[in-house]
Amino acid sequence: MPEMRLVYPTFDGRAKVEKTRSIATRLVEMPDGNHAYTSDSVWQDVGRRQAPVMLIFQGIFPPYGATMANKDAEQVLYEIDVAEFALKAPSVSKMWQRSFQRIFDWFAENIIYVFVIGLIAFGIVQVVTGGS
Repeated sequence: MPEMRLVYPTFDGRAKVEKTRSIATRLVEMPDGNHAYTSDSVWQDVGRRQAPVMLIFQGIFPPYGATMANKDAEQVLYEIDVAEFALKAPSVSKMWQRSFQRIFDWFAENIIYVFVIGLIAFGIVQVVTGGS
């Protein structure tokens, strides 16, 4: 899956940058609540060589660049109502799920190194304890 970056500028001048896989939900959870995920709010370079970027400002519902914010808000509310009628929760990209996915991806990329370090540590423990 392609990687994208979520940039979350806050009121106090800081910005939290989060690398994540492409998001397949209509809502993105950030520290201040849910934000709509629309196709016109994802920024990419012309050659598509860099990861796409989505700017989500603190306290503002639509991400930067969402030109149809009123229509998007209506559509998101409609989808939430439809999900409630079907007795389902609305589809939201949760912060903890994205962080768990990053941890899993890191282990998947570095499994060989973790395995080799584990073998070395096991050998050292066996030498220190006398092999028992």
